[in-house]
Order: sequence, then C-alpha cells, then structure tokens
Amino acid sequence: MMKPAYFAPLTAFDRDDQVVRFIAELGVRVLVARADGQWYACVARCPHGDVELGDQPLRGTNLTCGGHKYQFDLRTGMCTHTRHLRLTMLQALIDGDSIFVRFAPHASVAP
Repeated sequence: MMKPAYFAPLTAFDRDDQVVRFIAELGVRVLVARADGQWYACVARCPHGDVELGDQPLRGTNLTCGGHKYQFDLRTGMCTHTRHLRLTMLQALIDGDSIFVRFAPHASVAP
C-alpha cells in the first residue's frame, strides 16, 4: 500500500535495470536502478560535476557518471574515487507491480 510520503510510482513497464524519471513533487530527476537483485533510488545528479546520471550501464552496484567517469556504489551512495562525494540516496519501495520512491529528508550531498 502506498504511503502518503511516497511519490512517482513506476510501473512494471518501467522496470528496466535503470530508469531516470522527473518527479514533479520533488522537483528533481530521480534514477531508479536494480543491482544485485535490489532496487535503489537516488537524485540523478553527480555531486562532483553536476552531470545527469543514468546514461552509463551499471557494473554490479557501481553507477558511473558520464562526465568524469566517477563511480558511486548504489548500496551506500559513496563515491569510489573520492570519499567526500556522496549521492543523494532515496528510498525505493516495491508494492505489487509498482515502484515508489520516497524522499529521505536526512539524505544530502556531502560537502
């Protein structure tokens, strides 16, 4: 069942390995990706160069930015090259044939 704090259901038709969608309620583009059997969600912006994420294939749980080839671990949001960089991670909830994304207020891009 969808909780009020969850936004932008993605249907089974959207269940590719990675999908980028604009979520009007959040005012951002969000990347939803499946890696190692788990669903992850994050703001689709690289904290290093402000480049949109989602145009590069996943390698395991690593997401690569097309701008400068920085890689981020979707399990933690941490950059594998520079420890002070982190993706803004969101919660992904599976409910039947839909994926819901919830903004986590405590999530932030590390300085």
